Amino acid sequence: MTAQDMLYSVDDIRRLSDAQTKALIPAEMKEEALEWRNKILKGEAETTDEEYIKFNGRMKAIVELSEVAKDLDYSNYIDLGQLGEAIYQSGKGRKVYLLIDEIEKGREELMNGILDEIENLVFTINETGEVIKGNKRNLRIIITTNPEDSDKIPASFRRRSLYHFMSSPERADLAKIVELNFPEIRGELLGYALDVFYRYKSHPDIEKSPSTPELLAWIRVLSENGGDIPEGIPYKEVLLKYKEDRDLDIGIERAKDNNKETPHEMPIAFYKALQGHQVFKMDGLINDPNKDPTQFGELYAELEGAGVNFNTPVFKEEVHENRYNDDDDIETVLERPFVLIGPGIQSLGNGCFAIEKGALAGIDKKDIFSHEIKVIPESVDFERIQSKNQEFTTGTISYEGEDVLAYKRNSDGRTAFYSKIGESRESRMFN
Repeated sequence: MTAQDMLYSVDDIRRLSDAQTKALIPAEMKEEALEWRNKILKGEAETTDEEYIKFNGRMKAIVELSEVAKDLDYSNYIDLGQLGEAIYQSGKGRKVYLLIDEIEKGREELMNGILDEIENLVFTINETGEVIKGNKRNLRIIITTNPEDSDKIPASFRRRSLYHFMSSPERADLAKIVELNFPEIRGELLGYALDVFYRYKSHPDIEKSPSTPELLAWIRVLSENGGDIPEGIPYKEVLLKYKEDRDLDIGIERAKDNNKETPHEMPIAFYKALQGHQVFKMDGLINDPNKDPTQFGELYAELEGAGVNFNTPVFKEEVHENRYNDDDDIETVLERPFVLIGPGIQSLGNGCFAIEKGALAGIDKKDIFSHEIKVIPESVDFERIQSKNQEFTTGTISYEGEDVLAYKRNSDGRTAFYSKIGESRESRMFN
């Protein structure tokens, strides 16, 4: 799609056809109009071709001189695109939610071409001069992108967006999703399917991790073929899309007693670190509503000087009724945390960011972050285990004389934990 398609399009084919039948057009031009119409419908020509534009100009001149010109007014041939329709409806007082899915798969011109329209909710239909105005109170635009492709989105587009990172469903949530799609599924089959799914998902050699839709499709096939727990892993081609992944030996082992497993999920930041990403954590003081935000001006200036985009934290006041007196209690709370924005920077929530090499060139990471997630490739012994499931173990390990919380991936023993990289600028301010 192009930016023009998102806003509106002109049905030149229908207008050309109407002009041919309604206007007093010479026979030779009617034949030429029919030829152009057939070429465009077959994809052999475009309405932007220079020769077509010349022909359309001659046709337009004849039409405008005829009595049917008013019937062929461009306003009768305008079709609003998805964004154009959303802006139009919001301006009419209707609540509108527009979802643009996987925008990074569109051409860069698409994203750059709708910047002003998204920001101001105003555009002009050039053929008629009509101005379409929306209402920001009535329109919410939700855009999705895959994390690995988010660097394809232009920086100018990122600056106009608020970011929310959605991790893959945790095991408990995924079980609910499966049960909603298969209300009659037996607990044994559900447990087996999730065990296989997460063993593949956490395997270090997996090329393309299975997704939720693939899991549902696989369970559907299992259900249609008896619904019993099978031997081995049948119908791999439904769950896994790459031959190399289907050839993997994941060593699936059902737990002897599932009741002894503690349901516990790995935070997305540790999951990313174990996948090989560099993950850093910010000092929480920058998001503390009790701190003076102006004291972080030096940090903001350094980021701006390095060309790094960011959203400063936003706080709001909440009023709570005081049951002991007539005065309400007013509490300042965090509404939106500080977020770094840019190619190679991925917000993981809880102050954590996955940072690609070179994404923060020229900035000392110690000025922004207080910790990084360190990964030890070999298996380590736990001082104390808090929880354990089929995919990973959580507990306390000893590292450089300190006890730290760690997550170990059971498939290969790789262990991740927070490691202090020095006091951040914020910490130094308040010490």
